[in-house]
Amino acid sequence: MKIFSIALVALLVAACSNSKMVAQKNYDKAVSNQEVSLEKEWVTYSRGACFGTCPNFEITIYTDGSALYRGKGNVPQIGTFFGQLTKVQIEELKESIKTNDIWNTPENLIDERLMDAPTLQLRVVEKSKVHHIKHHGPGAENVKAVERLIDEIINNLDLRIKEK
Repeated sequence: MKIFSIALVALLVAACSNSKMVAQKNYDKAVSNQEVSLEKEWVTYSRGACFGTCPNFEITIYTDGSALYRGKGNVPQIGTFFGQLTKVQIEELKESIKTNDIWNTPENLIDERLMDAPTLQLRVVEKSKVHHIKHHGPGAENVKAVERLIDEIINNLDLRIKEK
């Protein structure tokens, strides 16, 4: 009876491992067959986890307006999704980065005294220049203005995984 139980457990473990591998292969296939053109990275914005229910996600917006969204926790969509910004959204984001003087904002705005605040990161790439701002808690108002716009864009984005 003991040998039968061990064999049954081994069989179940093998079956579960195989189904996970099949699921991963299907997911990889779905992601690789996206119609969204992932061009050069332009803006990446992420919100890290906290001890509570802080939204935890990352979005990368490419120069052609395509977007890759990764919902990690406490957001409506968990997983990897693709979307496309409108021309108006692209122009609004360009203007917001310019008018909020993101390129001249200090890169490290972390307040070490805040223990349970999520880390927010905004990275902007332009040609060979990269500006990566990290903050949590109060942060800078100009950075928050850009982040609010990106949050609004995310809320209006048609996020999807599409197979060809």
